[in-house]
Amino acid sequence: MRSNFEFLSRYWPEIAEIGMTAEACFYNSPQMCITKLWALAQRIVGLMIDYENISVSAELNTEERIKVLRREGRLPEKIDDILFAIRTGASDAAFLGSQLGDMETFLRMAHSLSKWFMEVYGNWNYMPEDF
Repeated sequence: MRSNFEFLSRYWPEIAEIGMTAEACFYNSPQMCITKLWALAQRIVGLMIDYENISVSAELNTEERIKVLRREGRLPEKIDDILFAIRTGASDAAFLGSQLGDMETFLRMAHSLSKWFMEVYGNWNYMPEDF
C-alpha cells in the first residue's frame, strides 16, 4: 500500500517514516497513530526553527517552540491550528482513548501540514497529491 507521506522521503526520510508508521497504526492502535502524528509535527517544528535560523534554548518544548515561530511570524494561522489540533488530540488520546474517525481527521491534518512543509522548505515546485 502506498503511503500518503512517501513524498517526504526525498528530503526528510525520518519524517516520512513517522507518517507511514502512523498510517500503519491507524486501525490497530489509534492512540499510537496520534502519538506518531504528534512526533511528526514535533520534528517539523524543530526543522522549521533550524531552517529559519532562530536561536532557541534546547530546553524549550515543542509548544514553546511553536510560540516562538508564531511570534517571529513564521507560522501561518492554518498551520498553527493544525499543530494545536494534533497536540491536543495526542494529549486527549493519552487519557480518553481515540476513535478511528478522529484519527482519519488527524491523518488528513498531518498530511496538510506535511504538504505545506514540503512546499515551503523542500521543493517550491512540489505538486501535492490529495490524501
